[in-house]
Amino acid sequence: ISDDGSEETDQLQAYRGKSYNGANFKSADDIKVGDVVVIKGNLIKYVSTYEFEQNNQLVSLVRPTAPPVITVTSSNVDLAFDATAGEIEYSIENPVDGKSLTVTTEADWISIISVGTDKVTFETTANEGEERTATITLAYEGAEDVIVTVTQEAYVAPGTTTTYVKVTKTEDITDGNYLIVYEEGSVAFDGSLGTLDAAKNTQEVNLNNGKISTADEIYFTINTTDGTIKSASGYYIGRTGDSNGMNTDTSTEYKNTFEIDEGNVIIRSEKGAYLRFNSSTNNYRFRYFKSSTYTEQKPIQLYKEVKEDTPYTLTISSSAGDGYKYYATMSAIGNGNFVVPEGIEASSIIIVNKKIQKTMTYEANEVLDGKEAYLIEASAAGSYEFAPTTDAAKEIGNNWLYPATKDMEISGPDPTVEYKYYQLSLNSSHAKGSVGFYYGPESTNGEAFAFKSEHKAFLAVPVEEGTGASIGLFDGFDGIADAIVNEGAQRSVYTLTGVRVDSKQLPKGIYIIDGKKQVVK
Repeated sequence: ISDDGSEETDQLQAYRGKSYNGANFKSADDIKVGDVVVIKGNLIKYVSTYEFEQNNQLVSLVRPTAPPVITVTSSNVDLAFDATAGEIEYSIENPVDGKSLTVTTEADWISIISVGTDKVTFETTANEGEERTATITLAYEGAEDVIVTVTQEAYVAPGTTTTYVKVTKTEDITDGNYLIVYEEGSVAFDGSLGTLDAAKNTQEVNLNNGKISTADEIYFTINTTDGTIKSASGYYIGRTGDSNGMNTDTSTEYKNTFEIDEGNVIIRSEKGAYLRFNSSTNNYRFRYFKSSTYTEQKPIQLYKEVKEDTPYTLTISSSAGDGYKYYATMSAIGNGNFVVPEGIEASSIIIVNKKIQKTMTYEANEVLDGKEAYLIEASAAGSYEFAPTTDAAKEIGNNWLYPATKDMEISGPDPTVEYKYYQLSLNSSHAKGSVGFYYGPESTNGEAFAFKSEHKAFLAVPVEEGTGASIGLFDGFDGIADAIVNEGAQRSVYTLTGVRVDSKQLPKGIYIIDGKKQVVK
């Protein structure tokens, strides 16, 4: 034992000490380091050590309790300028019965709402000025106070944020505004600069699933007809020789070509130099580079500004059904992407062996490209709203459906190929259930015809496919389901030639039952 409980001051040994009244100690917990004790016994000097000789006794023992301690998960709370609430998580070590935490602040923009057992909640006013900081004090009797700093960001004035979506196909490079991006470095070519050919001519951007949103005007305007690239600051860019460098001018319209290859954009000047990105530390920049050495530089990507679309409503007639589903075609509903509504499935299709084959399907809540053409299947007739979105669309498969506008003279995509042309319709000369693709008006052998509707699609099938005057929708279902027993239930049943039959007594064979090929035994 020592006067102050430490080993640095003089110590006195109690040799073979006993508990109260000379009894033996019963547990190691009966006396502990830190206890304040009074003992009695015979004081002797053993060799050079002063001590109580054996059989000394404990007279009193006081065990100090550990002081309470306040602990917070973070001593800093950061709030947005428009935040109106915050919280502080805390705990109390060695709590004392009857005591509680008190919380105070001198900031007039903060008010304490509640002090719970493990959380303090407070309200703030929205910040309409510069960044501001205040403190909140947590106090508990016997514990050291804890100070938490609250910082609220400066007010951000409302601004216009533009969204850009990555271009993945050459044909999608059309006239418009773009970000020229080096994805690996998360930077874009800063089109707002007055001096564009400079080291670090970049602006940091946040990449998010194939799209970038920014309020900064760092875009470049591409004119595909003229092959020009013009910065937001008003300068055309290009390269007048097959060498490293960049030419910029407010009036000289330098020529470029554009191509997408494996997700990267190939921008090439009329003299052969390539726009690339140099990632070396001392020359971190976008620039044109000599064609013979351009592969030593980094590839770049192109992101196109998404124009704001409005929702598109598709109405499907009750006559466009087969007793099981309802059908329509849809195309060119907007410049951007759209969400498929509930009850709808959209598909891209081709014809294989005179049968429709889906190459890609878009189900409810999936995203499709508003510029493409689709076959639509609905669970019920009615109106369906396709909401615009900036989310990336699923890649469309090979598709023989093409957008049609009113009074356009349709044609296939390849002028060297002979096509037969079809439109989705209900053939009035047949019974209900004959929805399918048929020759156009006044067409006897699949000749081109003038389309009469907006936002619909026509089907162009190469003549070599040998397709006849009609293509039934049911011909496109793939595979044959497991064999079933003819239970005579009332169902939507068709033969493989598209003729609806009585479902109660079916001869053995293969039928389209509720939209699927099945075997009746």
